[in-house]
Amino acid sequence: MKRAVFALLCVLLSPALLAQREQASFRYEEFGTTTFSNPEPQRLSPSARFGARQAQLNLSFRTLLGEEGETVIHNGFQYRYLLADFANVLLNAGSLPPEPYPSKEFHFLFYDFLALHSLSDAYTLVAAFRPGIFSDFKNVASEHFRIEGAVFIDRQMSESLTMGLGVARSSNFGRVLILPILHVLYFGGSTFMLDMLIPSRAELWFYPTKSLEAGVSLSLSGSQYAIGEKNPFSANQFGFANATISPILRYNLFAKLYLSAELGYAFVRRAELVNNRLEGDLRFVQRFNPANVWLMRFGLQTTY
Repeated sequence: MKRAVFALLCVLLSPALLAQREQASFRYEEFGTTTFSNPEPQRLSPSARFGARQAQLNLSFRTLLGEEGETVIHNGFQYRYLLADFANVLLNAGSLPPEPYPSKEFHFLFYDFLALHSLSDAYTLVAAFRPGIFSDFKNVASEHFRIEGAVFIDRQMSESLTMGLGVARSSNFGRVLILPILHVLYFGGSTFMLDMLIPSRAELWFYPTKSLEAGVSLSLSGSQYAIGEKNPFSANQFGFANATISPILRYNLFAKLYLSAELGYAFVRRAELVNNRLEGDLRFVQRFNPANVWLMRFGLQTTY
């Protein structure tokens, strides 16, 4: 039974440590247009608006090593496109008159490596490594490249419960931080599953039919991008992140192809321009603080 749980862990923990058992996926999400909530240091016009769209593509390949498959390696790639859509946003640039801040496109592309190794019947070592480029693809330099990753150890507490602790270096908060990780995986028989990787996500899944999966997701997703394009605001980083809560429906179209759809709510939002050559609060060129808003997310996934 413990070896079976390890095998299931290898399936559930995808290279991105986000989506369940996905080999390839495409997702598109759109955040509604909204105003700003207490932007600082500069106040913005009541007519200023912000919206965002993201598209993400993920691909991975799995390899089993060892006589009993005690080591599982995922090699993959992930790409994300972000459009940060600003309207009627005027920012002061030193002594110059206020200038409009334009809508901007950002990208990340990274190699996604994940290794799971069974240390014993009870313990599993999980390590992720993500070197890549996080950038507007303008005047690309060394600061546009970054390494993120995570490492934690899972312990099988019972036949239904697995828990783990570790540490991650991630930009999910829109800033590059080193964070503790708590992993919880609980199986309620064939009825439901609770899957949490705190502080990144918490998902509760139900299986009403063989073709339909339904769940609720609480997640935190974002990144920090380098700005290579010259601008009068001296900003060289853009941080974007959202906490979201949404119901999820996933339908098995045929074979291993699934269609997923979500209609949720984004809160605790971050959109900020940063000059990381400065220290403390001086580094914040502008914290926009977008107001909470509804979001739509849908995608296609193929599973192992």
